[in-house]
Amino acid sequence: MKTIKICNKLLILDLLTLSFFCSTYCDKSHSSEISPDFEIVQYSSESEWLNLLYYQPTGTGRFSSLVTHKSFFLSPNGQVDPYSELQETIRIFQTSDHGMAVHPQCALPARYEILSRRFRLLPPVKCQELETWISSYEPRGIDLVFTSQFVSNPASVFGHAFLLIPSKAKAEALWYTFNFAAAIPSDVDPFSYIFGGLTGWYQGDYSLLPYYQRLYQYGSIENRDLWRYPLNVSESEMILIIKHFWELIHLGKFSYYFLDQNCAGFILLSLAATLPDLAALSQLDTYVHPVDVIKTLRLKGRLKNPQMVPSSFEILKRRYDSLSQKDRKEFNLAISKNIVSMDQISFEVLECLTDYIAMQRLKNNELLPHDLEDLERRIFLARAKRPPRIQSDEVNLNPPDQSHNSHLGTLGFMRRDLDSFLSIGYRPTLHSLLDYDAGYLENSSVEVLSTKINVKANQTDLKFSLKDLTILNLETYSDFYNFDPK
Repeated sequence: MKTIKICNKLLILDLLTLSFFCSTYCDKSHSSEISPDFEIVQYSSESEWLNLLYYQPTGTGRFSSLVTHKSFFLSPNGQVDPYSELQETIRIFQTSDHGMAVHPQCALPARYEILSRRFRLLPPVKCQELETWISSYEPRGIDLVFTSQFVSNPASVFGHAFLLIPSKAKAEALWYTFNFAAAIPSDVDPFSYIFGGLTGWYQGDYSLLPYYQRLYQYGSIENRDLWRYPLNVSESEMILIIKHFWELIHLGKFSYYFLDQNCAGFILLSLAATLPDLAALSQLDTYVHPVDVIKTLRLKGRLKNPQMVPSSFEILKRRYDSLSQKDRKEFNLAISKNIVSMDQISFEVLECLTDYIAMQRLKNNELLPHDLEDLERRIFLARAKRPPRIQSDEVNLNPPDQSHNSHLGTLGFMRRDLDSFLSIGYRPTLHSLLDYDAGYLENSSVEVLSTKINVKANQTDLKFSLKDLTILNLETYSDFYNFDPK
């Protein structure tokens, strides 16, 4: 009899527990309260939420966001506590009495859109500024732009990457770009520049500038070629990415590191924050550079075929390389002594001289010395007398997604006198004179921590000897042109 009473009590307890569980969790459609806490706990540890706020693991079950700007978080502990940030975000998105100067849906539009798919939030409000910009700009896609290496700047030795937003309503020169870079003081000394970039001294953030300014800086001042890769995204994905960058432009501040948390690394992190199939890319490698980002996104099916935008120097170099020896002599005389009769030189030389004048204008803020102004006037007069020439096909260069892997391992066997050695080498990064040039400067070398060890086998043991340890090897052997002798 006692056993039956105990079983009845257990049965009643189970029924009460089941009733409470169903009243709390089973009938969400009729509940107007905040989502159950267990669902918030579960979602706060999922990659979609962690990537959206740039959380990185710091220990067992602990996280810290790469975002350093407190205004990016709604919870006082949001920078280090994904759960409290999610809980506070949902609470604010579920109330009209938020107490914020800017409506939270308008300040954090991507966060609201993603959370609205999972939790019951207030209906969307009209964000006038954001909606007006999108409707007037009419974005038609997103391009990943790679700029070639620039060895005069340590931060650009690996190349550079930024995002371009093509528009249906704006001229190409006025398209917007999202560019991540470090805020480095102009008076910093070289040692502090390199050391600070390696240790996170400097703050980094995204800036918004028109495309023509990027073209002027990279293509004209620094003579760097650009490669534009359209991202393979749907219209809804494109809008979500733009909303996320709206958040970052206004609220996102980060620490900048040359090796990983750089322009390329943060492009990966920002795309991983909005595209579920790229979620795994949120864990950066020891170093990240633009060529690897391009190859990674290409393998993921997220990049279309590229278009090259040659620098002003590359345009002139191609034209000059196609001239005959006689034409090159006339070109050199024209730019050095300015005494050549324009009516007697070939159309090819006139075109080459036109590109030369254009490059000089761009490099000098549209200003030309008097002798070059006179040369420009005579070139244009001579060209006006000639029939137009059909443009020849551009030189087919190899895009950076066809480049080699940056790390390299070698294994070899050598014999010296009566001794035999096994040679083992490893280079973590980046490019040597013997490597394939796609994606890198021709005839250049940028090698870091290149190591080679020889192993000699005796009858009783192995002997190891360090054959080579190169901390940094930087070489460039580019072709010499008298019109740009550097």
